[in-house]
Amino acid sequence: MRLCSAFVLVAIVAGSARAAPLPQTGCAGWLHASAITLQGTVGDGGLKGKFLLRLDPRDGRNTTNRDFGVFSDGSGFDGNVEWSRDRSGAAHELNAAAARAISTTESWLLRRGWCRADGMTLEPLPEESDGRVAERVWRAMPQGGIPAILRFDRQTGLLHQAEYRIWGNRLIRHYDDWRDAGHGLMVAFSERDEDPEDEDTQTIVLSSVRTTSSPFPPSIFARPPRPRDYGIVTGADSTTVPYEDDGAARIYVPVSVDGKGPYAFEVDTGGHLIIGSDLATELAISAVGRFASTGAGTAITQTGVVGNQDIRVGQAAIERQVAKVRPFANDRGTGKPPRAGLLGLELFERFAVQIDRGHKTVTLTPLEKFTGGHGVALPIRFVEDAPLVSGAFDGHPGDFEVDSGNAGPTIIEGYWAHQLGLDAALATGLRWWAGSGSGGYQEWLSRGDLRLGPIQLPHQLVSYVGQPVRGSESTRLQAGLAGEWSLRCFDTTYDYGHGILWIGARHRDCAEPPFDRSGLRVTGSGGALLASIVVPGSPADLAGITAGDRITSVGGHDTSTLSARDAGALLSGPIGARLRIVFVPKDGNQSRTAVIKLVELVP
Repeated sequence: MRLCSAFVLVAIVAGSARAAPLPQTGCAGWLHASAITLQGTVGDGGLKGKFLLRLDPRDGRNTTNRDFGVFSDGSGFDGNVEWSRDRSGAAHELNAAAARAISTTESWLLRRGWCRADGMTLEPLPEESDGRVAERVWRAMPQGGIPAILRFDRQTGLLHQAEYRIWGNRLIRHYDDWRDAGHGLMVAFSERDEDPEDEDTQTIVLSSVRTTSSPFPPSIFARPPRPRDYGIVTGADSTTVPYEDDGAARIYVPVSVDGKGPYAFEVDTGGHLIIGSDLATELAISAVGRFASTGAGTAITQTGVVGNQDIRVGQAAIERQVAKVRPFANDRGTGKPPRAGLLGLELFERFAVQIDRGHKTVTLTPLEKFTGGHGVALPIRFVEDAPLVSGAFDGHPGDFEVDSGNAGPTIIEGYWAHQLGLDAALATGLRWWAGSGSGGYQEWLSRGDLRLGPIQLPHQLVSYVGQPVRGSESTRLQAGLAGEWSLRCFDTTYDYGHGILWIGARHRDCAEPPFDRSGLRVTGSGGALLASIVVPGSPADLAGITAGDRITSVGGHDTSTLSARDAGALLSGPIGARLRIVFVPKDGNQSRTAVIKLVELVP
């Protein structure tokens, strides 16, 4: 995907590069050191740990490690590409075009790129004040990077704040307690990284700064090798387990945790290892910390973490894993075991994952033993933790995230659509509702032609939610998000070792999953199902059902025996089918019966 929007905004003011240079206070020491080591403490999610940063100030190569005891993570930049090491100990490259631009700016900030008069674009902005510090402000963009707003203390000339956009949110880095670490090398001994959209902060307090004239060896900045904490316990090349999708375009496999189970875990290329709160209670494991995060929808979720979990999927084992712990709604339908957790990036960083739709199986092969899949090979890249492939929507090219945890229609991202003038048409589709609870938001459903690599998916149902302020759909770095809705008719193989998503031939007997054909959405559980949405002019609306009405029977099934998902499946029945619905109006206590004829609401 071409970098646009804010990137273009700064590019058009290239003439302002002749403006006054950025303040040079404290630059002298940065021009002579070849290697800088910073150590201290880091606080995040209520936990306190050790912090270590190694930096080559000449070219911005760097590596960072955070060690909280229960887990450690880190990142690095080898001069060409950034990499990320997650809590599981595995690492992957952030090699998409947008990620490369972000890493260019981040390394430029770390090495004080403006001190060396490197090529950059500058745009002076109005002065600001945060109440105690008067600031001189510029928008700066190093060559090949993304723009950052730099706020310098007007009195001292030292950097006070740096602000730039990452995948979905802004990062505001606050600098304080500047000290001369020796030979004129000015370093901020206190730093606070603020994510205002996720309402999250990380604090770093340095205890020591060491400089040398001898550079670090290149191996310091290289991506760490794959950990040796996984394998097939029988010594076989692979293991195969059955999966179920319960008709909702999600993939669940049986997973044992610490020798107990199996439990139903969802396979999610867009997520991380999560153990549901109910399962954590059953296993008597206690989470620590409180980390803020967002995902689908706009709600902020607080999750703790727990370490040292042994995970088994068939004969595939991953040892000593760190898992998030959070509650899950039991949304799998009556008679189904609840979703107990998620298998995410940690699985894909160790095993090639082959999904066979015909046999409904998942085969796991250690990446070092996997030689290749079948079908069309789509190169995958990363901005953060979910894979991206090149594609297009209605002929407009862009990068599409492939998220197997997205059980709904492909999402066309609002910022990308707005840049191309597609937003007005997308916002005229069927009005629906995405997400759940306080994190839900308005969505519009329509159809368009989707392409993933060379795979053509005409007349696909797509979702558009505008430009929310937070959550996965606030991203400005991709065109859309495709999941099981789009790929459920194809055998797929995720091979992160070679950076390839394999897509097999389409299964002839596979049809697109039906979407609601009644105009009625219900929510709730335990027999208390309520009409949460009634689409104007839909069969449900014409039958007199209104939002807030209590639904007591759908298709002859008493709702005391139905989950909201069960009811949704009945409301998505064949076109032309007649469905009997019994409901109690919200302002009355007498039940009413309606027989509606199901229709295609999104032609």
